[in-house]
Parts: sequence; structure tokens; C-alpha cells
Amino acid sequence: MVRSYSIYGLDNSSNIVFSKFCFSMRKKAKNEHLQKLNLFIKQQQHLKKVYAQVKGIYLINEKIGLVMGGHGLDHVQRVAGMSAVLSSLEGVSPYLPILAALIHDLGRISNDPRAKTYLHGQLSVKMSKEI
Repeated sequence: MVRSYSIYGLDNSSNIVFSKFCFSMRKKAKNEHLQKLNLFIKQQQHLKKVYAQVKGIYLINEKIGLVMGGHGLDHVQRVAGMSAVLSSLEGVSPYLPILAALIHDLGRISNDPRAKTYLHGQLSVKMSKEI
């Protein structure tokens, strides 16, 4: 059975995990928060590496004005945090959900005309292969 959660429906402990995860992503993904998510060391290292690369891409593109609206690095951090919470609540490894969250909107920061449409996903796939 697949459950549905809203941010308001999460209990306080889930919100704390979510908040701590978002904070840790903002503070260079501190090890203690990644370890609490029951990830293997190689998975932790990979997420930290991908996050560093994604962060660099967003920061560069924010400076030149390609990041649109609410789809900046803070959005990616929120989605990654919620992915961690939901996967934990579902009892599955958070590695793939967090990884997908980190790369899901890369295609929005491009000069390609698809970046401003629902087709940004195609660009996200292409750009994520380069990470």
C-alpha cells in the first residue's frame, strides 16, 4: 500500500528529520545526518559529490540569471529533504530518492527552449549524465 503524506501531516519527529536534513544539505551535507538515513558510506560519499556539483551548477547559473522562480538550489534542498523523510517513512533506502531530487530540475537552468516547459525533464536527464 502506498501512503500519501503532506508536509502538514508529518509528525514533529518527521519535521525535525526534514529540517535537519535540509540544514545539513545547506551546510555541506554533514555526515551525521546522512548516517542517520542508513546509507552506505559509498552512497553518502556519492550524494555529497553530486550535491557539490549540483550546488556549483546552480550558483553559477544564478549569477547569470538562468535560475527561474522557485526552482533554485533551495528548492532542490527542500525536495531532497522531503525525499529523505518520505523514503524513511516508507521504510526504503533514501539513496535513490535523494539522488533523483538533487538532479530533477537541472534542465530548468539552460538556454534551451525546453527549459521553460514540461520538457525540462529531458534536459535534466542529459545534464545529469555529465555529473
